Amino acid sequence: MAVAVVFVVYGGDPWNMSQASSPGKFTQLLILISPAILCAIVAHLVVRRWFLASLVSALVFTVLVQIFGFVSLGYLEPFFVVAIFTGAITGFAVAAVVGLPFLVFRSAQTPK
Repeated sequence: MAVAVVFVVYGGDPWNMSQASSPGKFTQLLILISPAILCAIVAHLVVRRWFLASLVSALVFTVLVQIFGFVSLGYLEPFFVVAIFTGAITGFAVAAVVGLPFLVFRSAQTPK
C-alpha cells in the first residue's frame, strides 16, 4: 500500500518529494485498477477457491484490457505480448489482495 501511495502522490519517484503528481495520474490509475477490482470481486464471488479465482480474474482482466485497447486503437498494439504479461501480473496481484477477505470469511464459515 505504501508503494502505491508513493507512486500516486509523488509520481513514482520516492527521492524527489518536491514534485507531486497531477490528478490525471491518479485518474489513470483508477481507470486501470477499477476493472481489475471488479473482475476480482466477481471471480471471488463465483469461484470458491482463492487461487483459482485469482487466476480467473487475472485472465479476464487481461483479456478485457486487450479488447479495450483494440477497440480504442483499431488495431492490436505492437507490444501486446508485454501488455498481456503486465496485465496478468497486475490482475493477479489485485485479485489476490481483493480475495483475502473472501478467503478469511470462507475459512471462518467452514466447520472444524
